This record gives sequence, structure tokens and C-alpha cells, in this order.
Amino acid sequence: MLQLRQTTLLLLIAAALGLSGCYGRARVAFRAQVPSTVTVTAAPPAVRPAATQPPKPGDDA
Repeated sequence: MLQLRQTTLLLLIAAALGLSGCYGRARVAFRAQVPSTVTVTAAPPAVRPAATQPPKPGDDA
């Protein structure tokens, strides 16, 4: 019975280490594809002037 528990524990540890290794390699490969800087290739849209109301009669401004 003790031998079965030890074998099961060793298999679980080996599986966990294998999965963590695969995850680490996949994460490194994915990070290599993501650019570290972002380049802006287009100018921002032009700023529209605020809507103005026509002058009221009697305003001399």
C-alpha cells in the first residue's frame, strides 16, 4: 500500500513539473511574439471646435 502511494505521489509530481515546464515554454514563446513598444502610425483625429451659439442681440462682445 505504501509503495502505491509513493508511486502515485511521484507520478503527480512528475506530471506537475512537466505541465509547468510546458506552460513556461509557451509563455516565453508568446511573450516573444508581443512587441515591447507600440508604434503610432496614424495621427490622432482633428479636434473639432466646440459648437458656438450665435451672438444674442444687444451683446457687444
